[in-house]
Amino acid sequence: MKHTMVVVLIFFLVACHAQVMNVYYGWGHAKNPAKNSIMQYTWRNINSDTNSGIIKTVTYRKKYRKSALKVSWTGDLRGSGYEAKKCNRWWFTFNDHECTNPNKIDAQFYSSISQNLHVGPRVVQGICHGLPKGNIKVDFRIGKCMTGQALGNGYTGWASTSMLLIEEVNAIKGN
Repeated sequence: MKHTMVVVLIFFLVACHAQVMNVYYGWGHAKNPAKNSIMQYTWRNINSDTNSGIIKTVTYRKKYRKSALKVSWTGDLRGSGYEAKKCNRWWFTFNDHECTNPNKIDAQFYSSISQNLHVGPRVVQGICHGLPKGNIKVDFRIGKCMTGQALGNGYTGWASTSMLLIEEVNAIKGN
């Protein structure tokens, strides 16, 4: 009987210690629901001369309601082209809407010279809060800059690998 009570007591203490460690260090789903939820998509030689529209679309399954999505595009992006004072913008949409929480996830490339410059790789990344749990359609798009300049001759993924990373992360906001 004493041996059984000792075993039960040890099991209880180990279980309590594990729960305390979960709370203290943030292990487990209570503090870190989005652990290890990352997807990588790659494309070789996209060679897209689309100036306005969707470059790539993927569907990501978001597992938790209170988490956020971190997106990152890495690849060759070219703006301008053959005329000076042109601008291209690349951005992400989630279920056909730009992120508003905390802000848009985008990058603009303005050129004041008339040259066909492939200047890559470039990175467009950010975190979007407030997206629902479930399937999220993520688009990487190109189009006109928000600053009013004329649309440039954009080019995405020239002679290289383009990569999109999507990671579900804890929804902790800064300022």
